[in-house]
Amino acid sequence: MNTKKEFDDREIQLLQDRAGYRSDSQQYANYTARLEQLGRDRIRLSEESQRKERRRMFWYSKIIPLIALGISIYALVRG
Repeated sequence: MNTKKEFDDREIQLLQDRAGYRSDSQQYANYTARLEQLGRDRIRLSEESQRKERRRMFWYSKIIPLIALGISIYALVRG
């Protein structure tokens, strides 16, 4: 026959096991949330680098040739 003390010990052990399981599942949830956040950060950084690359290409393909054209026109006019 189980004594009250044995019953309480088993109940405490079960509660601790459940709490451990919850902390493991909470830890897993935190881990997966962190992985998702890292993925979003990586995508955001990739988008930012693509935006910077487009800005740089715009600068090289449009602005610099316009400046060169302006200088050559100025040189022709001042001649």
